Amino acid sequence: MIGASYGSVLGDLESFFADVEIMQEFLAATPGSSLTEQFIPMLMSVMAIIGTIPVLLAVLRLKGEEKNGRLEHFLSRAVSRSHLMGSYVLISLITSFIMLSLAGLGLGSVGNAMMVEGLPLRMFYEAAIVYLPAAWIMAGLAAVFIGWMPKLSSLVWLYLVFSFVVVYLGALFQFPDWVEKATPFGHIPQLPVEEQNFAVLALLTAVAVFLLIAGFIGFNRRDISN
Repeated sequence: MIGASYGSVLGDLESFFADVEIMQEFLAATPGSSLTEQFIPMLMSVMAIIGTIPVLLAVLRLKGEEKNGRLEHFLSRAVSRSHLMGSYVLISLITSFIMLSLAGLGLGSVGNAMMVEGLPLRMFYEAAIVYLPAAWIMAGLAAVFIGWMPKLSSLVWLYLVFSFVVVYLGALFQFPDWVEKATPFGHIPQLPVEEQNFAVLALLTAVAVFLLIAGFIGFNRRDISN
């Protein structure tokens, strides 16, 4: 729904930005790219962060089950801790794929219907799905908190808010480059105005895998609160 609502304004983008100077601060002029193409990365970054909310909810649900004293019921049966945590992590990873896919398809399908000259739907989808490693890192960070510091699990929400402020308002407030790079969303290639960077995506995926493994290790070692 958010993707579709953003897509509905793409047809009037040129006239809208022509009258609103502050909105032009959000975009850096990119030679060879239309205003719509420059606007897509900003929209996708916002939708990717919003789409990470249900991703984190899926992982942190495990902490909620522990807080309510229901984990011991499962662990007293033939269910390992890795299996238990893995089920929540798997739902989280599937959710990230669904959220980003729907965001890209919603933006592209409605946007093309509103524009005189549409853009390839694949362009919208790739601009969205490229944020998967960033969402996975956030899920991995939540898993680390649950595995090692469950009482501090809520800090992952502060980090997500920080990511939103830096990514969405970074150009307006002119944050230093290192501040933008302090969030995984700041490392994602800005498709379609930038070229795809598979090396960066592979590195981010490796970081996500490392965080998830660390979370599993911590969850298997620590005591489960009653």
